[in-house]
Amino acid sequence: MRRFVGSYSSLLALREGVRGYQIAVQGLVCAKARLKALYRSRGIRGPGEAMVEAVTRASSLERLPVAHWVPGEQRSEQLDAAAIARERAEAWLLSAAHNLRWPGR
Repeated sequence: MRRFVGSYSSLLALREGVRGYQIAVQGLVCAKARLKALYRSRGIRGPGEAMVEAVTRASSLERLPVAHWVPGEQRSEQLDAAAIARERAEAWLLSAAHNLRWPGR
C-alpha cells in the first residue's frame, strides 16, 4: 500500500466521495431489486441482464400486464437515474484520487 502525502482536508473530500459512491451503488442495487420484484409479483421470470439496458428493458416491460406498465416504467426511470448517479460518483471519485499526491509520482 502506498502512503499518502497531503493535507487532511483533501483526504476528507476523498472519504466523502467514497461514502457518496457507496450510497449511489446501494441506490442502484435497490432500484434493480424493486424492478425485479415487480416481475416476480406477477409470476414473470425477470429479464436478467436485459433489465440493465434501457433499450431491451422496454421490450421486457411489455411482458407485464397492462395495469403494471406504469409502475414498471417508473421503476425503470428510477433505475436509469440511479445508474447515472453511480457513474457520476465513480467519475468524481476517480478524478479526485488521481489528483492526490502520492510519493514517487
